[in-house]
Amino acid sequence: MIKRAFIRVACLLFLFCLICSASLPVGALSYTGLPSTDAAESVYFYNIDAGELLLKKGGNTKIAPASSVKIMTGLIACEMLGDKLDTEVTIKKGMISASKGTSMKLTEGDTLTVRDLMYGALCSGFNDAAYALASVCCKNPSDFVAKMNERAAELGALNTYYTNPTGYDDKNAYTTLEDTATIAKAAIKNELYMEITSTISKKIDFKNGRDSLTVYNRNGLISAYYTKDFTNNYAKGLIAGVTDLGGHCVITNAVIRGSSYLCIVMGGKESGGVIGSYSIANELIEYAVSNLGVISLMDEGTYVCSIPVDHAQSGMTESDTEPTIKVRTAREATAFLPLGTDIASRVSYRYYLFSERLSAPVEPGTVVGAIDFYCDGEHIESVPLVVNARVDSNPLLVGISSMRSAIISRTAIISLICFICLTPIWHCLLNGKKRRYKNVKEIKLKRL
Repeated sequence: MIKRAFIRVACLLFLFCLICSASLPVGALSYTGLPSTDAAESVYFYNIDAGELLLKKGGNTKIAPASSVKIMTGLIACEMLGDKLDTEVTIKKGMISASKGTSMKLTEGDTLTVRDLMYGALCSGFNDAAYALASVCCKNPSDFVAKMNERAAELGALNTYYTNPTGYDDKNAYTTLEDTATIAKAAIKNELYMEITSTISKKIDFKNGRDSLTVYNRNGLISAYYTKDFTNNYAKGLIAGVTDLGGHCVITNAVIRGSSYLCIVMGGKESGGVIGSYSIANELIEYAVSNLGVISLMDEGTYVCSIPVDHAQSGMTESDTEPTIKVRTAREATAFLPLGTDIASRVSYRYYLFSERLSAPVEPGTVVGAIDFYCDGEHIESVPLVVNARVDSNPLLVGISSMRSAIISRTAIISLICFICLTPIWHCLLNGKKRRYKNVKEIKLKRL
């Protein structure tokens, strides 16, 4: 009984450790002092350049996609219509009849460019503009939604299902935090999408005589037109919005000291005029500004070791006794780490060479190995190792080496063995032939 109870306790402790470890950021590095995420259901904070997940709350649990849907709408529209931005579109009733929610008041007969339609749908988040954009891409919104689901699957977002191009609440539509991150990462790579969704405001001129309209970015991190006191100069692009099922959401790309972050806050709550999605996003960005950065580990061209060079011409290498050439780093080694990291005590490196020796000629820039860097035992960076000087070959040494190689080559050795083995046989055959010839000659003489 005591043994059985001990096993149960051990299992419970093991399960507890697994649960605790699952809630920690990926990687061995610790990021202390991260802000509270209580005001939202799902949060994702990720450094794109380093591939470092700093914080995740939620994961593969299905959630309402809300305005994140327009990321996929915008990505497909930019991919399909990027070369048709100045094409004029005349609104037909069937394009926008299913639209609900936010609207730029498009009516049948309005004529505007594809570019302006994109700004209305993606920058300002107007649902009627998104429906019109879907119709331009695929003739009707239903076909466009099918393409959205197909594209999500192509990107690996397999737990996402869209029912409309806007994110308007539908109990049959769903996504996950992980899928939203996957789709956002793809959108960040699209320059047109990021340009449109990073714009603060845009004047839209209609071609059918309707008065011009200025649309403003709905993302409160970028523009204060819809929500005040949340703007952030580091935030670039993507989307924000609110629905009953999805709550407040914001997805943005923060660029801090040249390093790119993806920040996603879904299911945000509002309390006392403070919108949880924006407050958490701002606190995470501020945390990165104050605590994180790209740190230099080793300069470009740093000497790491020397490697012997065979057949080198005299005076072409670093040493006259044993011909060698210096091996250096091909570029600066950098890593995404907490600011103030003690490089001397926490960062170590280990290098390796592809070959113990080189053979002249050697061209400058030849990659001969790599150097790996570790922080507290975790791999954080790899940099190629190169030789940065030319080494010409000595024709005499090359000739001698070629002759030596020919002499000791496998073919030469096999040929020699065959010669040694076959020579006695050849001699035996030759002697036998001579004896037969002598016997025949003696027989002929006797007959005579």
